[in-house]
Amino acid sequence: MSHEQYSLQWQEAMTDLMDQVQMENLPAEVAGEGQTQGIGASWENPEWFQHLAVLYIKYIDIYRKLEQSYDQIVHPQKRMLIKKVLESTMARLVQLKKDLSAVNVRPKSQYINFDDILIDLKADPSALELPVPRYFKEQDKDRMEERRQLVDKSLILRFQTDEPEEEDSEDPYQLDINFDVALRLIQKNERGRQGRQRAILMKELTRKNQIEKGKKEEAYQGRQPSQEEKELEATAIVQKFYRSWLARKQVQKMRQEELEFLGMTRKHEKTPEDEDPEADCDRIREVRKMTQNTFEKNYYDSLDVLKAEVQENEGPDIRERLLAERRDWILEQRTLNEGKLPEELDKFYERDNVAKPLTEEELEAKKAEEEAAKKDKKGGKGEKKGKKGKKGKKGKKGKKGKEEDESMKGMYKMQTSAIVQKFQEQVEGYSEDWQDKTEQDNFEQRHDVDMAKSTVRPQVEEEIRLTVDELLKVELENLKAAMETKKKKKKKKKKKKKKKKGKKKKGKPVPGEKLVGNRNPKDLLAELVHCGILRKLQPARVEDFIGDFNFLGSLESRLTEEKMLPMPVPALAQVRQLIVEYACFPLGSQFVRDSLEKITPSILLYGPPGCGKTMLARAIAHQCNALFIDLSPQTIHEQYPGKNGATKMVYTAFKVAKEFAPAVIYVDDCELVFKGGGGKKKKKSKSDPNAPSRIKKDITSHKKLIKAEHRVLVIGATSKPWDGSMKDFKSFFDKHIYIPFPNFSSRKQMWRTFV
Repeated sequence: MSHEQYSLQWQEAMTDLMDQVQMENLPAEVAGEGQTQGIGASWENPEWFQHLAVLYIKYIDIYRKLEQSYDQIVHPQKRMLIKKVLESTMARLVQLKKDLSAVNVRPKSQYINFDDILIDLKADPSALELPVPRYFKEQDKDRMEERRQLVDKSLILRFQTDEPEEEDSEDPYQLDINFDVALRLIQKNERGRQGRQRAILMKELTRKNQIEKGKKEEAYQGRQPSQEEKELEATAIVQKFYRSWLARKQVQKMRQEELEFLGMTRKHEKTPEDEDPEADCDRIREVRKMTQNTFEKNYYDSLDVLKAEVQENEGPDIRERLLAERRDWILEQRTLNEGKLPEELDKFYERDNVAKPLTEEELEAKKAEEEAAKKDKKGGKGEKKGKKGKKGKKGKKGKKGKEEDESMKGMYKMQTSAIVQKFQEQVEGYSEDWQDKTEQDNFEQRHDVDMAKSTVRPQVEEEIRLTVDELLKVELENLKAAMETKKKKKKKKKKKKKKKKGKKKKGKPVPGEKLVGNRNPKDLLAELVHCGILRKLQPARVEDFIGDFNFLGSLESRLTEEKMLPMPVPALAQVRQLIVEYACFPLGSQFVRDSLEKITPSILLYGPPGCGKTMLARAIAHQCNALFIDLSPQTIHEQYPGKNGATKMVYTAFKVAKEFAPAVIYVDDCELVFKGGGGKKKKKSKSDPNAPSRIKKDITSHKKLIKAEHRVLVIGATSKPWDGSMKDFKSFFDKHIYIPFPNFSSRKQMWRTFV
């Protein structure tokens, strides 16, 4: 598509976002019609689910449009705004998934079924697909390139190659047999194939003979064929000639390829018709990426030039205006304080921080909140007095309060999101700057100079403001000194008593910090590569985890609630959604991570062996451009021996992960680390210096230290969760995602893809 088409797609996404903001405020409008209990407080959970599900599906559509627009648009200033809206949309999707889990038919289940909603919206399941943003692999290019070179250099020193490791996968079709048995097996199958071919040939010959015999009998009897029979015969003749033509073309193509391979003829020059459309799209995308990088570099280079230009042309005027404002304020303060000059300029910036008068609507809302708070307090007092056993009016109030609480118990209260307010600001910025902007003269989509100046102007003003403040501080000191000499009053300054500095309480040291010391993180990274803990694996994508949606999920969930069916198994498409929302979005975007109330630093993938748990971990690391640090029992066996070896190894892994973020710390067969069972088994594992459970204490301590600014994700995988401690699994991992066997529709999709 052209630049104009992607700009129109962006415009369409922003228009949809405007409608979404209005839909977000719909519960507040409903609640405003005589309700005082909050935003949409009278809605039941099914009504909330319907509202939130529609919002969620619409946001997915907006997200996909914005992601494609950001990937293809080359205008640097447009891309900056699109990225802000895109990250806000990702954060809102994660928030909505949390709200949907609260009002789900299966209480607090993270597997949401949207089949009923899709039917109402007349959409297909592809409307729920969440692709991982492609820009995750392109951000922080310089830092990521330096990290890649460091890893490759360490791999070459240790393994003499920087190629990704090959997967250790067993071929299910490989048979452990000798040559004679294999030869007899091939002969048997080949003879069977030949027999089947002869049977098919004889069947075809018999059919043709019967047709010829029937025609001769009809001609002998003098019966004329019907119109339908003539058409069928004509169709067969056309098919015969067309198939022969296709066969000749195929033979010619094979002969040409053979001659080119043998070097007996020139290579066939490809025409535009012969080109693969996917390869053509990839080539165009590479050209666009090069253009994006060039235009972005030109934009940031021009900012320095424009900054100097604004300082030269507008700087003196800005300086005079700022000086005049502050000097007028100093004179005003001097008049109000009877000739006394202000001590500092801090009060000058506080003069505008006056509370604005509330509107009538805001006053009414405030009164309603105060009344509701009073009622809640009274209800609480009544409950306490009712508990003590006192009878009378106060006890009755307590009963009423309990009844109200019980009636509100099954209802969901929606909390206002700050992201919706950001959406409103971003939509307003788009409307002001881009909605009515004509770009007929900007065919190449280079940056807008006027908008760049408006970006630079506040920076220039801030620098001049600091200079002006320093100048006025000196002027104030000189004025004070002049006034003191004029009045000839010497004031002795009271000596301030120096406060004794108390000893700062040192926090608890991080386990392993003393063992590693102040070593360079680059050396620690090279050490992990040398030990085979930091690995470079084959690239994978979340889209490679092939699976379909459950088209009867809502019905199965309702029957489960009525105890007519067992709990339904989640669909593989739902697993893909959860992986993107809980793992990829927070790991790839710092804004999404900061927007969440509670981060998800660890995820457990559990399910039968061979269902794609390790592949999903590789896909998360690859598509988020993250390091892959493997602390699985098979990898750490006999690594970092000694009493404190496990502590040092875990500290080194987390130190490297935080320093070279984003990073994925993977623990396969984690049931061996979080070992369950009785006390005897635990004593045996402690006696073994290489037991996988030796890292349990340290990895638990370091996982608690992961904060929002650390783009680190711990992924555990197990196919035998019953062998581990359920208590440890629940306390260590924040999210638990079940990876099931594929159902019928998923197997059908896999068959079409692979075969």
